[in-house]
Amino acid sequence: MKLLFVENQYKTFFFEAIALELQKQGHDIFWIVQNKKFAPKSKFNIHIIPYPKKNNKTYKADKSIDYIIESDRNINYFEYKDKSHFYYYSEVLKQLVHEIHPDFIFGECTLFHELLIAKHCKELGIKYLNPLPCRYPTNKFTFYLYHTMESYGGCNEDLPREKAIEIIDNINGRTIAPDYMKPLVKTKFEKLQDKLYKTRAYYLGEKYNTPSPFVKLKIEKTKHQNKQKWDAFAQDGVDKADGFKVLYPLQVQPEENIDVWGRPRRNQLKVIREIVENLPEDAILYVKPNPKPRYEVDSDMIHFVSNHKKIKMISHSTSMTEVFNDFDLIITVTGTVAIESILANKPVVTLIKTLNNTVKNCIYLEKLDNLEDIILNVKNDSFPKATLDEKIGLINLLNRTSYEGNVSDVFNDPNCLDEDNINLIVSAFNEIIEKK
Repeated sequence: MKLLFVENQYKTFFFEAIALELQKQGHDIFWIVQNKKFAPKSKFNIHIIPYPKKNNKTYKADKSIDYIIESDRNINYFEYKDKSHFYYYSEVLKQLVHEIHPDFIFGECTLFHELLIAKHCKELGIKYLNPLPCRYPTNKFTFYLYHTMESYGGCNEDLPREKAIEIIDNINGRTIAPDYMKPLVKTKFEKLQDKLYKTRAYYLGEKYNTPSPFVKLKIEKTKHQNKQKWDAFAQDGVDKADGFKVLYPLQVQPEENIDVWGRPRRNQLKVIREIVENLPEDAILYVKPNPKPRYEVDSDMIHFVSNHKKIKMISHSTSMTEVFNDFDLIITVTGTVAIESILANKPVVTLIKTLNNTVKNCIYLEKLDNLEDIILNVKNDSFPKATLDEKIGLINLLNRTSYEGNVSDVFNDPNCLDEDNINLIVSAFNEIIEKK
């Protein structure tokens, strides 16, 4: 079969190990590369897209890709202004995908060129699959269709009841955490190497997914300052004397989880504003920062939450384990906390419809003006509760729609290239390919 992979910086070299094994099995392997500094080293059919020429205004604006521009991290977080490159890449990538016309395309959906390819694939009827780690069970991954949270394929296996209960107990006891929460330990030298490598790419012309090193330096400094400002207003725990306590845990940004999957709700300050506008008089909103923050907190957010009488801020040093049980209701866009809340029978609302909403104690709320009704149900003890069998059902649903293996990149987790792991991943890829 004809298989096409999409470059995604360090993830490329993980995909390359998979592609080599698939090539040995007789498949024709193609690549699309946006950042030539991260082109695969092996012999494949590689298409490196030339960077657009300076001041190239010959490509017409295309409203059909506005939603992709809205998700772009370089514009949203790194002060990039010009949008003409989106239209250049859209036309070039559409033509290239049409010419290659592979049976499958594998890539992430975080960077703009990946989202453009996924869009064109959908229009051409080509499967674009995004392999990503599961939250739970751990050491598993799912193929997601295009830029959505819709899973494709899976091992279709239920866990033994005792194993499922063990996973539920471990999640509730917080003795396990999602793979992405594992601490990243890098030496100063490794971090410097990474910065230099990306900086070289920037000065070679890759300015579209790689921020200016000066802008990045400024924003990192601002991030550190914002963290300090937040903690100056924040408290270490929850006031037991407060009335009805609602928690909104901030999600990391930029991140596909919210910037792509949660696009209609990606503006978290707007979400917070809407929540407090719809809280009853006796309710308090607690906002908890992510333990591994990026750029989701800015001065506007700090100003708003620190000055609102119905909002309290939790410090960065306070863990979720310390405060989770103190809340009456949790609200999230697409966060992992939804799964944790379901399994702990903690009332939870999501603002984007997901697989988790198949369990009755996780309610999808399209409009926050219905929030007061939800709170009333919690107060009256009429908010749905999940049985043990329903919790096991969720764990098995997550297990059935995933495969065993550690999907990562060689910078964050060099162990992802271990032979046993690559064999597991290739086996899952083969199962997907055979489905066609």
